[in-house]
Amino acid sequence: MRLEYTPLGRFLGFVVFFLFLYSFLFTNVLVAIAGALVLLFMVFSRLQFRDDLQHMGLEVKRDILDRISHKDAPVAVRMEVRAGRPVHISVRDPLPTGFEKGEGSMSGDGWIGPERPLSFTYSIVPRERGETIFEPLDMTITGSRGLLRSKERFDADTRVYVHPSKRELAMAALLGRRKRLEMMKRSSSRQARTQRSDFKSIREYIPGDRFKDIDWKAVSRLTKLMTREFDVESNVPTMILIDASMTMRELVGRFTKLDHSIAVAVQIASVLTSHGNPVGLVKYDEHSVMEHISPGQLELDDLLISMFRMPNPVRTGGYPGYQWDRPRNQGEEELPFMRSIGPFLVGKRTVYDPKRTTGIFEAVRSIGMRDETGMMLLIITDLETSREALLSAASLAKARNHRVMIASAFSWQFHLYKGILNEKVLERMYSDNVSRQGFISNLRDAGVRVIDLSPRERGDALIRAIRRAR
Repeated sequence: MRLEYTPLGRFLGFVVFFLFLYSFLFTNVLVAIAGALVLLFMVFSRLQFRDDLQHMGLEVKRDILDRISHKDAPVAVRMEVRAGRPVHISVRDPLPTGFEKGEGSMSGDGWIGPERPLSFTYSIVPRERGETIFEPLDMTITGSRGLLRSKERFDADTRVYVHPSKRELAMAALLGRRKRLEMMKRSSSRQARTQRSDFKSIREYIPGDRFKDIDWKAVSRLTKLMTREFDVESNVPTMILIDASMTMRELVGRFTKLDHSIAVAVQIASVLTSHGNPVGLVKYDEHSVMEHISPGQLELDDLLISMFRMPNPVRTGGYPGYQWDRPRNQGEEELPFMRSIGPFLVGKRTVYDPKRTTGIFEAVRSIGMRDETGMMLLIITDLETSREALLSAASLAKARNHRVMIASAFSWQFHLYKGILNEKVLERMYSDNVSRQGFISNLRDAGVRVIDLSPRERGDALIRAIRRAR
């Protein structure tokens, strides 16, 4: 521990020096004795303060008062500091990365003791989704006599996981109540069964509803399109694959493509499970599968919690993305290096193959090993990582009788802001779009349906596409 004198302690030190100097110059014994007494008092205070620091039993609690934290919603934090001996303490709680200050003060000071704790409450607003570890507290402890102080950093070991915003979750719940899913044709899955039974109710028309389900009598009476609902029993397994690679987690401003993908996945899962369709989840990154949940293995709530627990966003300088027009010799130089570290990244294979030793190929391969054929695979990705592997994985899925659908987010729609549009940016945007459209054509030639996932998309287009695909 590092001790330092307060302004009062430094003043007393100057008094001691002045008294000794005065007694030396004027040979005054009484002044020398007074200086010695003040010096002894300062030495005793230092020894006592050091003993207080070693035995004061400091207890610090930092409690998150909100059981579940959401993006853009204030999070209440309560600080409480106790000590076994009377000391004066000043506490400052640093603002965590990715948060903004809300109401209340993030610092406090005062005298504390065994029955007199120091406590204060404040709020912070998270602007990023993911897990955040709070920084250690900055504390200044002052002795009971006010002569010395010690600056300490105390780690309260506080973590908070920020889920997507409440607005996104409310939209998912709304879609789950309003939308329905029907199989339009025979499925090859052994689990898929559908039966249309009795009339249920009438509701407003939603784009994607079948034309023959429109109730024309109600239309003429209410002057708006109305759709008849029937009780539909179906059991169609669907696997949602979410790409959590670096390009999906790029944070520009306050938004990432992965955040939007999670919101859309939540909505799709809510719609499917609300009508008896088992839903599974696979999370993968550039090199491996992070988590595999088979359809029907977990309840909806547990499945949503797993969706929320994604890797944290990453900050980059602007939008680097991926240069698809990079020189070929650069890729050839990287291949020997990747072959050497590939087994350590994946953890299973001993031979690195850029088309197979990837997260998406491992995900489809694990589905083939653990789940049955004939499922609907919904892949949410930006098509910027492991393109060749994605095409190989789609071909493998089609060979195993899976229907593959890709919801793709074009990065420039998410990360283009005013003030950065210039000739160089336009050229890069055009080059990326040409490369992207060419790859999408290859996917469609392989029998994969690709749907653009814009920042404003809330799952309607995907619901309509899933209806038609079934």
